[in-house]
Amino acid sequence: MNDIGGTQVFISYSMSHDTAAMESLVAILEGVGVACWRARADIDGGDFADQIAAAIAGSDAVVLLLSEHSSQSKIVKGELHIATLEGLPVLPLSIDGTMPAGGLALYVGPSDVLQIDIPVSPADSGRVIFQLGALLAPGGEYPTLSASHPWRKRICADCARVRIVSAA
Repeated sequence: MNDIGGTQVFISYSMSHDTAAMESLVAILEGVGVACWRARADIDGGDFADQIAAAIAGSDAVVLLLSEHSSQSKIVKGELHIATLEGLPVLPLSIDGTMPAGGLALYVGPSDVLQIDIPVSPADSGRVIFQLGALLAPGGEYPTLSASHPWRKRICADCARVRIVSAA
């Protein structure tokens, strides 16, 4: 089974407009052991573009916070381009009903988009965790959380496919 703990994801978002949404999502992901790289918190003062490219290359997946603002961002499109070159899966999460259009549709399709509320609700948390695990799973295995993991009781009923396994 696929355990998403220990996974590193790159969060692609509009830094000027979607920071609160990013922080809400990061709290959820880090709560289940997913390391999140995001520009606002993790740029160390060096070359911005080089650090972004290296962070994407060092990640297991990219999580796109899709919004009216991020869909217009040249930086976000560049991040998705690098992810595509690296062969990384992209999980697009629409935070305001925005769907991919124009150049963004080269990287993500409408059927890939998961609509979520901000702040992230418990129901959406389970859906995001499940979908990320499914993207990263070899052979289509379902994501898992150990029985002792504090988030296991917060997984929503409509996400019952997230398997709970006993700690060995």
